[in-house]
Amino acid sequence: MSQFWRASAVTSAGLLLETCAFFLAISVAVAAINLSDAGLPIWLVFCALLTAYFLSMWIQALPFTRGIRGGIGLLGSLLFLAIFFLLHTGPRPGSWDQLIDGDAGTVTALAISLLFLIGLLWRGASMAYEEISLESLRG
Repeated sequence: MSQFWRASAVTSAGLLLETCAFFLAISVAVAAINLSDAGLPIWLVFCALLTAYFLSMWIQALPFTRGIRGGIGLLGSLLFLAIFFLLHTGPRPGSWDQLIDGDAGTVTALAISLLFLIGLLWRGASMAYEEISLESLRG
């Protein structure tokens, strides 16, 4: 097995482990506050981590200055945050009507799920900067 494939396999295992850990943490937090609408499905957790990881890897490879790469990263992150938020809430107008009407439970659930998504995107981006090795997975 070549070095590239070995590193890719270890990185994939790291992303899968992070997905499981974040899904468990989000599920526990949602159960603790008794707000099931704020929970994220595992596929959305995995997609958010994977997208942030590859977006950060792509931005690191851009031949621009640090400021321009930061701006591109910010715009890309906001775009994917909006996409994932809409995937989580769905296009149904019911939740948005409740949000506009001021339903406290809906507002709280949407705010908490948005914070969870921001945390996932941050962790996925920070994983792209770390060196993931077999020893770091064991620890």
